[in-house]
Amino acid sequence: MFGIFVGLVPFFFWAGALLAVTGVGIGIAAVLKSRRGAPRAALAAVGTALSVLALGASVGGWFITVAVFDRIDRNVTANRSDDEYDYGYDDDYGTRAPSAPASPTPKPSPSDIPGQTSALAWGQTYTYEDGIQVTVQGATPYKPSSTAYPPEARNANAVKVTVKIANNSGSALDVNLVLPHARDDQGVEAEMAFDGSVPKMFKGSVLAGESMTGTFAFVVPKGTKSLHFEIAPGTPYDDAIWSGPIG
Repeated sequence: MFGIFVGLVPFFFWAGALLAVTGVGIGIAAVLKSRRGAPRAALAAVGTALSVLALGASVGGWFITVAVFDRIDRNVTANRSDDEYDYGYDDDYGTRAPSAPASPTPKPSPSDIPGQTSALAWGQTYTYEDGIQVTVQGATPYKPSSTAYPPEARNANAVKVTVKIANNSGSALDVNLVLPHARDDQGVEAEMAFDGSVPKMFKGSVLAGESMTGTFAFVVPKGTKSLHFEIAPGTPYDDAIWSGPIG
């Protein structure tokens, strides 16, 4: 009888099975002895029957144990899913998991700064933080002479650009190393042309409250419609950018 109860208990069905097998063996031996004249034949038969029932109960206990394991596994899986996507969880390394899959947050684009992240139009002024101002007055067609340098410029098309630097910083501005850069409308670097009074380079210093104007010429392919132009008022400054049509 005890083997029947033990066999039905989840996780202990194996103990009931051992008791049942032992009881069946003892019961069969007792029945055989009773047939030879041993007393208590009925008790031996009842014990054998109960042992067989205990063996069946152990089989039932095994199925109950499997069902319990399955239920536990499903609950653990459900709880883990809830933790990961609703509340987050800490893994074995202490890393906090995200509460839910999320789309990446787009990074804000930098603010547009005319003259730095986008080009200014001809005639517009770029002002630096210390008050230095640079104005590119425009780009006009220019025909190099027969003595222009480099020699390739003598029979080529060119463009002339006029630049004004105004010093509102409160101290003198050294402009000896001021040199511009230009690109044609195909993005090709334009070569500076030297032809008599062109270029008119920046020289010396621009005193506080004063300004200076320079002129530069660049060789460009025939048919060029626009020019990209960059210049800084000195080595401590970043280039400012202009762009526009030629003419």
